[in-house]
Amino acid sequence: MLKDSVAISNQSLERIGKQLADVPILFEIATLVDELGLSGYLVGGVVRDLILARPIKDIDLAISASPEYFLKKFIRKSGGHSICLDKKFLTFRLISRKMKQRWFDFTPLRGNSIEEDLRQRDFTINAMAIDLKDLLAFAISPLHLIDPLGGSSDLAQKSIRAVSEEVFRDDPLRILRAFRQAGQLAFQIEENTEYLIRRDRSLLKDTAPERIRDELLLILSLDQATACFSQLRQSGLLPTLFSLALPPPPEEATTGQGSEPGSEIAPPPLSAPAAAFEAWEDKAIRKLSSVEEILSALPIPEHDCLGQIRSLLSKVSGHQITFYPLLKLSAILSALPPSHHQQTKPDKVWDRLDSFLRWLALSNSQRTYTIGCLQGMPRPLELLQSGSAAPRFFWRFFRDFGDEAGLGALILSLASQKAAAETGLELIEALEGLFKQMVSFWCGWQKIKSHPPFLDGNFLLDYFHLSPGPLIGQILDALEEARAEGSIKTKEDAIELARRFLEARR
Repeated sequence: MLKDSVAISNQSLERIGKQLADVPILFEIATLVDELGLSGYLVGGVVRDLILARPIKDIDLAISASPEYFLKKFIRKSGGHSICLDKKFLTFRLISRKMKQRWFDFTPLRGNSIEEDLRQRDFTINAMAIDLKDLLAFAISPLHLIDPLGGSSDLAQKSIRAVSEEVFRDDPLRILRAFRQAGQLAFQIEENTEYLIRRDRSLLKDTAPERIRDELLLILSLDQATACFSQLRQSGLLPTLFSLALPPPPEEATTGQGSEPGSEIAPPPLSAPAAAFEAWEDKAIRKLSSVEEILSALPIPEHDCLGQIRSLLSKVSGHQITFYPLLKLSAILSALPPSHHQQTKPDKVWDRLDSFLRWLALSNSQRTYTIGCLQGMPRPLELLQSGSAAPRFFWRFFRDFGDEAGLGALILSLASQKAAAETGLELIEALEGLFKQMVSFWCGWQKIKSHPPFLDGNFLLDYFHLSPGPLIGQILDALEEARAEGSIKTKEDAIELARRFLEARR
């Protein structure tokens, strides 16, 4: 037994055994590792989750050989195929029908032993391992946890602790990962690790944007992302993450800031005066909290009208990202000041936000959704204040912004007013009523538009002897608006409305 290994209790052993028994392909992997005379280990998050009795999703394995070589042998014997995830770290993923919707990722051991490998990881709770040989023999001999850095103790204390002083300098993205895992597990970041985060936070700006995007959206996917963002703020990370989205500073505020007295930790340069940025942070966190409050109140059953919003937001928008985190990102961006100058062209505001979303490497559809949420956000309040809370205006709203961004904008509009200290209770109640009206309309409209329109463009061209042009689209819009508000019920109704529409334009 390794000197840094820890015996797992019999009760935990039985539970872990049952969890692993549900993954028979793991025993096929362990058997081949043994047959080839290799060393192999379960490492990282899977070990942590086994101890915490969390569901196993991603299974990381470290082996004393090239993963590519091992997987070729395994695939020849058991089937499947592999892909390279990271050429630098030689990370390969096994794809097989036997995996039961789990990922199996293989890396070579880093260093000359599993202990050396674990000392190069991020946090102690992720720096534990289980020898695959133990899996083959655990029915007759104890299963042991390889834990050279006290990860099991930190798990018991619910603590996120860096494995070394250099952990964030080796990979600055681990800074965001610390907050994300603290949020996922309801853990606390221990004091020295917090210090290291503040010391090295400026290094995040040199991290690949798509890696920042992935961690940021994982944080926003948490049910309690507001708590994580409050911690990010306390550690001074929001300026680094969102500086590209900020308006350019006035000329008199372009000077940098120096180091804090008596500390080697220097705050990152801001793209806006500190006071303005602090005001944005307050507003952004209030809006994020308000959005989460609204989302948490949505019922789960899909047959419920409000429950259909939950179902829609759960759809994948690309890169395995749902609309939930993008909506929360929109809430944060909606708090940004348009400019520090009195005069700013709206196009420049949207160009700046679009540049930030491009920097984050969001897809075209994800950028369109996020900008759509922001552009649609003022409309519900405008409808309420102008007395235009009627089905035809609701239809125009969803026509302009679509289902996903339209519902996102509707949630943002209500959340924004709830988050504003100056908003009166009467206005909030009126907006809540409008919210329910518009959602009810949207649900009804989904059923109506599941049936084909009464008329199409070809029918209009032939029946009314028209020529192709914008007029056809205008008539079709008028017909859909009338169908949405229920003023036409049949094809004959639609023909009569089209006739009146044409007569009014002659």
